[in-house]
Amino acid sequence: PRSAVKVVRDVEKCLPPTLTADRDSMLAAMFSGRHTLDVDEDMSVFLDRNGDTFVHILEWLRTGMVPSSILDNASARRTVLAEARYFQLDQLVEALEEIDVQR
Repeated sequence: PRSAVKVVRDVEKCLPPTLTADRDSMLAAMFSGRHTLDVDEDMSVFLDRNGDTFVHILEWLRTGMVPSSILDNASARRTVLAEARYFQLDQLVEALEEIDVQR
């Protein structure tokens, strides 16, 4: 079934293949079909996370690249890093930590 993800007051829609792109992540586990998710009437799942940060997580999952919009913003990188750790996106964590080492 198709589902969307609602992030707090913002709505960011994506399909399960995006959310499961990093197979070892918490998101992949959540949307793998192994777990029962509470869905709204429109088949969306509510995640109580910061929408402004989650869009960067989705960009990473879609492209495999650290979003250019956070490359020169240490504060944004730290926030995305915290979310990447929360969602167990180890490759994103490594990429963000490497950027911080280089700067």
